[in-house]
Amino acid sequence: MKRVVSALAVAAFALTLAHTALAETAKEQAYVDAVLDGLVQSGVLTAEQAGKIKADAKEAADAVEPLAKPKPKWSDTIKLSGYTQARWQYYPDADEGNNEFLVRRARIQLGAQPDPRTEVELQLDMGEGDVTVRDAWVQYDLTEAGDWRIRAGQQKVPFGFETPQSSSSRIPLERNWVSRRFVDGERDTGAVVYWTDPEDLPLFDQIKKEAWGEGDYGTVAVGLFNGQGIGPDSAEVNDGKHLIVRLAKPFHIGRRLAEGGVSYYGGKYFSSGANAEFSEHLFGAHIYVPPAPVGIQAEWFNGETEGDDLDGFYAMGLWRPTPEGVAFVRYDEYNGPRKGKGIDNVYDRERWSLGYAHMVNDKTEATIEYDFQDTTSGSDDLLGLQVQMSY
Repeated sequence: MKRVVSALAVAAFALTLAHTALAETAKEQAYVDAVLDGLVQSGVLTAEQAGKIKADAKEAADAVEPLAKPKPKWSDTIKLSGYTQARWQYYPDADEGNNEFLVRRARIQLGAQPDPRTEVELQLDMGEGDVTVRDAWVQYDLTEAGDWRIRAGQQKVPFGFETPQSSSSRIPLERNWVSRRFVDGERDTGAVVYWTDPEDLPLFDQIKKEAWGEGDYGTVAVGLFNGQGIGPDSAEVNDGKHLIVRLAKPFHIGRRLAEGGVSYYGGKYFSSGANAEFSEHLFGAHIYVPPAPVGIQAEWFNGETEGDDLDGFYAMGLWRPTPEGVAFVRYDEYNGPRKGKGIDNVYDRERWSLGYAHMVNDKTEATIEYDFQDTTSGSDDLLGLQVQMSY
């Protein structure tokens, strides 16, 4: 009788092990091994028999090719995201209309991957009562690893640090003066080739996710743009193109992560304000040391636009007293003409900013900032309160 029970048990568990050979989890395999060990202890199987069954099952499992996963449809890669910035602003130096509510930005971003090496993105902004196209580009990975890629269409100009940085990641309410005025909307239409050192990619991602970085805009970026920006005068009217070259490198200072880089952007453009064509160029250098708990962010600029010299810089000290919040003080200076506004249009100004940004939760951020601004026409201070919701 014992031999019959033993034979039946062996047959039953042989079938069970055949199923387990195809199992995808270690939990199922561990369960069957425990049952076999129990049969050995009860005397139904010998240790040699159990060992042979386990060995045969492993050999069978190794010989089975994993089932091919169904290829996802391109529509499965569609991702919808965005953010909204609701703001109240108070202008203490204004005689009338000295405060307002506004939706500064209301972005909707649609991304998709038609194939594993191609990515497309469309971003709309519905802030301040207008609907504008911010991004409309397609990117193709030139290598399977994606370290070399080309992006064509209307896109961020990879110059410096704050120009390509998303407004949802920036700590102050607005970018520095040069980034806001030299590249209209921080974007242009053209094509850029990016190369990211494989060692740099996780560092760029870490800086963006954990410390308000700009993300991966390449260790090296080289591209050509129309040079007219994305404003009402964005149509190209000459054969010349703007050249962009940017080098950026994340690195460690002891245990701390930091980033430094240099940029060049230049070419010919048509100025509607002067009704004339100009050559322009801008050099820039940036450094960013995330607050841990203190840090610094700074950029320096020098160049020419609208037929005159342009220079500027900003430096921002950061203090992160808690993981959820960061306090900042920034000095920002701009000296020179404003692009597209005509000759002798002086745009000299300086600004001190004091503020604090706090992450209420992983989707909501609140910021308070006071700007002491001096311009050629006098003082133009600003108090801003903003709530940002990401989705």
